Amino acid sequence: KNSSLLCIGDLEPNSYLNLLDLVENKQKIFCLTKTSSSIFQQENLFQFDNLDEIKTKFSVIYVNNYEYTYEFIQNITKSFLNSGGYLLIPLLKSSINFDDIFKKLSHDFQIIQEANIELYFRNTSLLVCKS
Repeated sequence: KNSSLLCIGDLEPNSYLNLLDLVENKQKIFCLTKTSSSIFQQENLFQFDNLDEIKTKFSVIYVNNYEYTYEFIQNITKSFLNSGGYLLIPLLKSSINFDDIFKKLSHDFQIIQEANIELYFRNTSLLVCKS
């Protein structure tokens, strides 16, 4: 495989290290972000700012932006997530859309786990979903 992980949103160095655990050594991480960072000097990490640049599907999509609508997430997964692939998405528990997004994700995906990550990110859950 040429790639296996698509990250949408800002990527910090610690997050990059965590994402490396999800891909095999030689595989690439593609990140859709407008934020420029020295982290993108890593040889297996590629930054782009337009979805039209993506020509492949991924086994994992990590959405790290609370501002995206469910419709955007749905379009991204339909276009770029392999069948049987995984969607990782942190959600603010205090968001007025939390229950709505959780309900919609439950309809479109198998929810594998809702991980409480409040020790690291206040009032946040990480949803692990399978297509």
